[in-house]
Amino acid sequence: MAKRDDEQLPSRRLAALLRTEIEEAGRYAAGERLPSYRQLAAEHGVAVNTASAAVQLLANEGLVEIRAASGAYVRLSASDGAERADLRTELVKLQERLGEARAELDTAEQIARDLLKRLPPDEAPH
Repeated sequence: MAKRDDEQLPSRRLAALLRTEIEEAGRYAAGERLPSYRQLAAEHGVAVNTASAAVQLLANEGLVEIRAASGAYVRLSASDGAERADLRTELVKLQERLGEARAELDTAEQIARDLLKRLPPDEAPH
């Protein structure tokens, strides 16, 4: 049997759909209760355990809070989700800039090493 890609798991697909509905579509507001696992399962054509696993993934991300005997509640509003997306974009840009800066520093360090090799031994800095 072929190994399934994590993104192809039904629970991950449902979690991605719910995440989009919370963060971008504004279907669920902050503080709002999500449908029950049974309702989610019926609405999306998945098993109840799959719906439960999808909501648990969102809880692990901090997007929803699961309250015993009460259900799952949205922790972020759509605008909070947009801010998270903006923050994620900015962090990715910063990581790219840091990578570029590291490459420039590595190049500068190599140039300095090469220049030091050209100095006579008695003139090299200690």
